[in-house]
This record gives sequence, structure tokens and C-alpha cells, in this order.
Amino acid sequence: MDNNKVYRNVKEQIGYCGLWCGSCAVGNGAISQLSRQLKQMVTGYEVKSWGPEDINYDDLITALSTLESKIDCKGCRKGGGNDTCKIRECAQEKKVADCFQCQDRTACEYKEELKNMWEGASKAKMLFKTEDADEQQLIEQWEDKLKKSEQGCILFLRNKDTA
Repeated sequence: MDNNKVYRNVKEQIGYCGLWCGSCAVGNGAISQLSRQLKQMVTGYEVKSWGPEDINYDDLITALSTLESKIDCKGCRKGGGNDTCKIRECAQEKKVADCFQCQDRTACEYKEELKNMWEGASKAKMLFKTEDADEQQLIEQWEDKLKKSEQGCILFLRNKDTA
């Protein structure tokens, strides 16, 4: 069922902030796959010849091609993610795997940034740690949830490109 190389690259990775990279539409390849599939449909159905006239289809195809090929995040533990992430920097300095292992959590200077990130992640339906827990068990639970989500439909349904 797991036929997505990009997803497999980030599946086992939880960021320093607790976000599961496997649930990120950038990191797991869902945006890239969806862009490719939409581009194939728009060109295959020749929508340019009969679709709404107020759309520049050449620009649309260019944008979809860019999203298909340029969006790639390896996750912060493998050199991806935000280059200026203070949370990653802090965790590396303190030599902790993630914020939940930090002894200074209650006095964390990045508490507000974490809160904002987790709120944004929730809106994007990303999955993230809320406590120090067994990561392998979390990933197994999260993967089950992901397979039942909109992203799961993109990532795990067989199509001619991944069959």
C-alpha cells in the first residue's frame, strides 16, 4: 500500500517541534502528486479548449509543473524545513530529540512560536506530539489516521504512475 518514495523518506521522522513529517503535504509528496495528477487531467481533457476563458491555462500548467517538481522537504532532521527554525536550533543546542524531552519546557522562550505552529498544523490537519510518548507507536497510529484522510487518498490509492 505504501507506494510513495517521498512519503517513505519522511514517514519515520518527527520534527524537533513534535510535528510528524509524514502528515505534511509538502514533506510526504501529496502536493507534488496532486499537482501532477491535476496537470494530467487538465491537459488530457484539453480543458484549455472548452473551459472557462478567464483562466490562463499555460500559466496554470507552468504553476502545477513547478509545484510538482520544486516542492520537496526532507524534514528538519535531514536538512529540510525552515532554515531559520529557532526550535530546531534550541533542541540541537540542548541535545534533546524534541521539545517534550526538554527540562525547560515551562520556561521555554519559544512557547508562543510552538503554540502558533501547532495551531497552524492543526488547521492543515497535520499530526503532532502532545506529550513525550513512544514515537513508533505514535507513527503507527498517525499512519492509520493519514490513510483515512484526504491526503491518504492522494498518497495511498493506486494509480497508473505508482502501480
